[in-house]
Amino acid sequence: MRVRVFELFTRTVINLPTEAILKVVDLECKMLNDDYVHHRIDLPEDAFSIFSFRQFLSLAKYGETMRCLRPLPPDHVEFYKTIIVRLIQANLLPASAIDMFDRTFHHFNN
Repeated sequence: MRVRVFELFTRTVINLPTEAILKVVDLECKMLNDDYVHHRIDLPEDAFSIFSFRQFLSLAKYGETMRCLRPLPPDHVEFYKTIIVRLIQANLLPASAIDMFDRTFHHFNN
């Protein structure tokens, strides 16, 4: 059975109050890691995407950039971008986060 981690993640995050997103992303990554460590699931490729997004959020809060080492699926990038916009509008990320996001995740498509 294939675990649809990203689909479950998007359904959860899209309906959250914006103020809860950062904490829920952290919790999701901790749960995925715990499931992997305790052999409950083999991490699907989607988990890498969510881990990358969490790392980006953690760094972007402080105006720091990250380098993404491999491309994420285009639909993941578009979803994450909508979340970044929400977080900026709620003043939970600096306005520069959108440019940092584009430089981090869109450079594979250029």
